[in-house]
Amino acid sequence: MKVRFPLAALFSAALFLMACSSLAPHGTGPFDSRYQIDLDHAPIPMPAETMYSGRWTRAEGLVIRPALSLVDLPAHARTIGESLGLAGPVEAHNVNAWDEVPDSSWFTNRIGRTPPPAPRLADPVSKPPDLTGKWTITKGKTSGVTAGFTILDSTGTMYFIKFDPPGFEGLITGAEMVSSLVLHWAGYNVPDNYLVRIPLDLFQLGEKARTEGEYGAKRPMTQEDLDKILDRLILGDDGKIRVLASRALEGRPIGPFKMGGKRFDDPNDRFQHQHRRELRGYHFISAWLNNPDVATKNTLDMYVGEPGKGFVRHNVLDFGSSLGSAGNRVKEAKDGYALFIDHRDILHDFATLGWSTDYWEDNEGTDYTSVGMFEWENFDPQRWAPWWTNPTFESLTHRDAFWATRIIMEFSDEQIRNIVAAARYPEEGAAEHVTTAFIKRRDKFGATWFRLMTPLDDFNLESGPHLTFRDLGVVHGIDPALGRTYRARIENSRDGKVREAVVEVTGGAGRLPLYANGPAPEDGPTHYKVHLTVHHAEQPVGNGVDVLVYCAQADACVISGISR
Repeated sequence: MKVRFPLAALFSAALFLMACSSLAPHGTGPFDSRYQIDLDHAPIPMPAETMYSGRWTRAEGLVIRPALSLVDLPAHARTIGESLGLAGPVEAHNVNAWDEVPDSSWFTNRIGRTPPPAPRLADPVSKPPDLTGKWTITKGKTSGVTAGFTILDSTGTMYFIKFDPPGFEGLITGAEMVSSLVLHWAGYNVPDNYLVRIPLDLFQLGEKARTEGEYGAKRPMTQEDLDKILDRLILGDDGKIRVLASRALEGRPIGPFKMGGKRFDDPNDRFQHQHRRELRGYHFISAWLNNPDVATKNTLDMYVGEPGKGFVRHNVLDFGSSLGSAGNRVKEAKDGYALFIDHRDILHDFATLGWSTDYWEDNEGTDYTSVGMFEWENFDPQRWAPWWTNPTFESLTHRDAFWATRIIMEFSDEQIRNIVAAARYPEEGAAEHVTTAFIKRRDKFGATWFRLMTPLDDFNLESGPHLTFRDLGVVHGIDPALGRTYRARIENSRDGKVREAVVEVTGGAGRLPLYANGPAPEDGPTHYKVHLTVHHAEQPVGNGVDVLVYCAQADACVISGISR
């Protein structure tokens, strides 16, 4: 994984002369002044269904993209230009003037929002699928260790049923449950998942049930197929099995979305996917979850609404390879630390004749079969690697990483504990291990990106006018307040004068008077450009943050732009 370093943020004259609007060109609102709404819900004709196989994902990520990258001369030129300071990285295209991702059909800002959003409609603990009648199997996957069903419960609601591998109760179902809740609160569209314990006789074979036969061909599913799956499941002491029921997403499925390019038949899809910040940030959220199986095959677009009147909603799904699970097995030491076939590692081993070891080779699993290998000692947010390469993750920048880190750090210890508790791990001590791993991995994100980037955020204006902010490094306990200083450089557009100031910050909260000994806003519209820097032990932390403020008159000011 390669993250590109940004140059110092430069404001253009057009941005500097912005009026009181804080809207990005592609947004509307304000839904609230910071996040806004992206207009991508316009009615469109239903797009054609796309097909994208898992085999193609593996071939593209393991062979095709690595081979093409060797002869991608423009990419090599950009890398050289960035390293020499001649060009900056390609930043995300769908951010607004606050450097935030607006709410859209891809992403909804949830955690950290004030006021917080309403909880999701489906409570994954107290509202499972109906258990008063039979579950009718309409489709089955009989091959592989992680066989499963598509069922209709007694109310006619569709669910996708997943089982744990024999002897590893809680491994897949726990990982799916935890990851879906984390991703929901982080802002992504995910299925509603439910953990239930059911008797085997709850299943019944539907008259038109289908399954995959030899070479993937569809054929009728038989009672023998069903018995073959059920015979592998291990009943608990209560005579029941643990299953994860994933409710079918709203709308009609039209296939997965690609990690690069756009959907040509969706006019609302206006940004190249590799330049969407929420998809770039998904890399870092996946690193926290240790989900290396991030690929097109684990996404799904749904057409929501009546034909001709609906829009496309973009979802991520299938998290059975997150935490310590690798889908049908426990993760190995390499999983999440190197590509499935890592050409650099192969060349390194060849050059050193295998004498040099990788930093992850001493990774150790846990004693919990329901958890597998989910550790924090060797975890490095900058070195984590998925199994497959894709154009979105190859476009990452420091600003994308900082955005994702802010989201990750908003998960409190208590919220993490509650999310893990929803997985109902069957082994004593397993939930505590997973909780600890999440907290330790979370704090490593903060310790990395709140030191590489200036960790000032939550900008606001108070009467005076005063610009307020928080130092996330101090607020989240990453760095001590002692030995930390804050400086401001304020440019005034009316007279061109520049004022230097030392900002008083208490408990991570700062408050800066916007003007002093200069033209007051009541003398006429005034633009301010405030450059804030943080110094720890006299060393700068990141490159600083620029905040643009427009004042029409005294105490009538708005923040019109933020740049890192």
